[in-house]
Parts: sequence; structure tokens; C-alpha cells
Amino acid sequence: MTLLSFIVLGLMAVFSQTQRAFKVGLSQVDVLESGRAAMDLITGEVEEMAAMTAMGSNWVNCFIAIPGGNTDLEQELPGSAVVRTNVLQDFFFVRQSNLDWTGIGYTILEGAAGMGTLYRYETNRPLREVQAGTPPEGLFAFFLDELSRTPRSDRLTRVADGVIHFRIQAYGTNGVLLDPYYHRGAYPTITVDYDPASPSQFLYEFRSNALPTAVEIELAVVEPDVVERVQALPAAGTIRQEYLAKETGKVHVFRQRVPIRRADPEAYEQ
Repeated sequence: MTLLSFIVLGLMAVFSQTQRAFKVGLSQVDVLESGRAAMDLITGEVEEMAAMTAMGSNWVNCFIAIPGGNTDLEQELPGSAVVRTNVLQDFFFVRQSNLDWTGIGYTILEGAAGMGTLYRYETNRPLREVQAGTPPEGLFAFFLDELSRTPRSDRLTRVADGVIHFRIQAYGTNGVLLDPYYHRGAYPTITVDYDPASPSQFLYEFRSNALPTAVEIELAVVEPDVVERVQALPAAGTIRQEYLAKETGKVHVFRQRVPIRRADPEAYEQ
């Protein structure tokens, strides 16, 4: 009986470990699929970014910034003292198709605890309406208006859940990162600045004929069980942030640099 008991306990332990590994594998597959699908969607659209050159310097071609209300999340990497800062940014750009201009934006909602949902925004306008110059900021103004609406409209579509990091960095000519400490005020149609609350995170704004020559997109998604646990925790206080800070091993990071084919090098001439 004693020997049989040991055998049964051993079999139960093996079965439990196998079941746990199977669930972890399924969870990681789901995260990898959703992350890759989101990256494919974003990169495919970013490649077609265009400049509204004829509209003048008041029209925004591309905008990257950290919105108010979202919280930076710091995570210590396993086995080292290196700390990664996760940020949640807004990203907007325009592209042209025949006689229509399309404004596309990506934003993170419900990101106050350091984790949120990635949403996509899109609006189309015929060329004649764009040339009319209403509103002055062009398609970018519609994106800002959408973010301020309560409740949200159907123009915002859900892309991915459990996003704890969404950062876009812009590059100029010769593959140089546009750094506000070196390029602040260097170009008339390009704004490169930093957030005083988070000096390592940059703000970019491209107008007139200016576009980044490339953008690097970073997307980090946590596994579904972490999302469920965070949603079950109280929203008040810092409990959710403290829990997420310890779940570094369940974060999957996607990164890709996308060249902008329509970028005009003359925009970088001082």
C-alpha cells in the first residue's frame, strides 16, 4: 500500500506538471499570435505614411506623445538589476489613397494602472474637403476629438488587450534617432521634445513636408492570466502596478523598425 501510494503521488505530480506546461504553452501561443497580428497591422499601415505638403505647416502628418492619465510602469528584468520602463503612447499619422486622405491613430485606453487595451482609430476625407482647410489642424483634430469623447464612438476598434508597453521612436536621415537633447528646435517643420515628467520619453510632431525616415515600434503584451488577475484587483491605489511590476517573466515584447518610403530628406535641411 505504501509503495502504491508513492506511485500514485508521483503520477499525480507528473500529470499536474504536464497540465501546467500545456496551459502555459497555450497562453503563450495566444499572446504571440495577438502580438504579431497587432504588429503586422501597424507596420503595414505605417509604411504608407504620407505628408500633406500642400496644406501648409498647420497640418499634422505624424504625432507621437504620451497622453495624460497613463502611468509609466517599471519592471526589473529577471536575474539582473536592469530596470525597463514601460510607457503607453499615442500614435497618429496620415496616408493618401488616390483622392482620399486617411488619418489613422493608435491609443491605449484604461491605462491608468500601467496596463491597457490598444485601440485603432481611422477617418477618411476626400481631397476637396482637406483642401478646404476645416478644421485648421486637419485630420489630427478629429483624432484628438475622438479621444476626448465619452462614451467612445464606433470609430475606435479594439486591437489587443493586456498591453503594458507601446512606444514609437522616430528616426531622421542616416538612421539617426531624433533626440530632443540634440535636435530640439533644429528643424522648422519638426518638433522634437521630451516629457518633463518622464525625460527619457520623447514627443514628436511632423508638419508640412516632414516625415520620419523610419519609426521603431515596440509593443509589450502580458499573458491572459495576468490580465485577469489585474482586473480582479482593486483599481484604487497602486496594487495593480505593484503586481504588474513583479510579472516580468510573463511579458512578451515585439519590436520592429519600419522605413517610411515617402519621407523627404529636404525636410531635415536646416
